[in-house]
Amino acid sequence: MCKLVGIEIPPEEERLRLARHAAAFITRRVRAAFPGVVDTIRTLHHQGYPLHTASGESSPDLAGYLQAMGVSVAKTRNYPNITRYSARAFLVETLKEQKASS
Repeated sequence: MCKLVGIEIPPEEERLRLARHAAAFITRRVRAAFPGVVDTIRTLHHQGYPLHTASGESSPDLAGYLQAMGVSVAKTRNYPNITRYSARAFLVETLKEQKASS
């Protein structure tokens, strides 16, 4: 892209910083929640349920999407890069945490 617009390609460290900055800027502006999801999350939160997320996205990206939805991420536990192979471990860990906090 830099060549296309006629500017010098920055060093790799700067490219990575720019990529992280761009991802953070974009994810905080995405409006992709299914209808009713935010209200449901808030209702469950007010009933005392903790919010855990699992996705193939990174934790910063998940936090950005939640922020865009207006969901507080202060007490959210994100589980990035969940695959079908790690889903069982994720569920076991989550159940252990719930049992310990009961």
